[in-house]
Amino acid sequence: MKNERKTRRALGLIAVVALIGLVAVSCDNATTTNITRQVNCGYANCECPGCEGAGCVCVDIEMVWIAPGSFAMGQAGVAEPVRQVTLTSGFYMGKHLVTQEQFRAVMGANPSHFSGNPAAGEVQGRRPVETVNWYHAIAFANRLSILQGLEPVYSIAGMSDTDADAWLYANVPTSRDDDWDAVTANWNASGFRLATEAEWEFAARAGTTTQWSFGDTDANIDNYAWTNRNSNSMTREVGRLSPNAWGLHDMHGNVWEWVWDWHGAFDVNPATDPTGAAAGGSRVIRGGSWNDAPVFARSAIRYGFFPGNRFVYLGFRVVRP
Repeated sequence: MKNERKTRRALGLIAVVALIGLVAVSCDNATTTNITRQVNCGYANCECPGCEGAGCVCVDIEMVWIAPGSFAMGQAGVAEPVRQVTLTSGFYMGKHLVTQEQFRAVMGANPSHFSGNPAAGEVQGRRPVETVNWYHAIAFANRLSILQGLEPVYSIAGMSDTDADAWLYANVPTSRDDDWDAVTANWNASGFRLATEAEWEFAARAGTTTQWSFGDTDANIDNYAWTNRNSNSMTREVGRLSPNAWGLHDMHGNVWEWVWDWHGAFDVNPATDPTGAAAGGSRVIRGGSWNDAPVFARSAIRYGFFPGNRFVYLGFRVVRP
């Protein structure tokens, strides 16, 4: 707990209906897929332009294809030991952080602290969801998967793998929960999930070996990341700044991102498709936030928070096969 307080001080979208649009854009190692689907969200007073009737929601998902590959994970003096990691399967990763409008449409609530007064010219619903814990992130992934007719990745004792409403926001623990900590993942499932820590860093680096995906100094960081230097002390609409070389936005800054792994020491040995420690006390967060200095947004920076923690600088994005 003491270490967590110290770290906190230092760290200053969909069910089954018709596919309406599918556009692919070449982006070096990646392909961006823009998918619009229409769903019944399962709660009252949902609204979305072009969507007819109560309980109807439109969610726009943009995902980038990340091809398999190998890279040096970690950074000397920051996250050691540096080790060679190979990812044998490609995956789609959210082009953007999960937004407030996406989270509300899927989960039936928007818990975000920054729920009004966006920066001039920015859209409130397009700000990243925050004040969500790790359990909220995996519940979002499972509910999204069930609504879309995909096989959910995560299994938790006493929770249905077929009832989407079981995974609504109101049913997710807001403090440490042993059953949810014992969650298992079916890595062969077709549904949405969180990235592993290795997948996240591989995608964030986008083929680079520098401290940030855009170089070894932070002189140009305001073009790529919302940090305490340019955020005006709040979250900002996703996708406003330049993406990395693989087309991913906000991999540096805006909000920290929950990933799958338990926080633990790196192994010096090369690894293939690592999924982290089998157990632990905290889950890994990556990427830095609006509240932190640029140094915390480096590609290799990692911290661990208790999975029940909810803070105004914590969000997530999803991946799928």
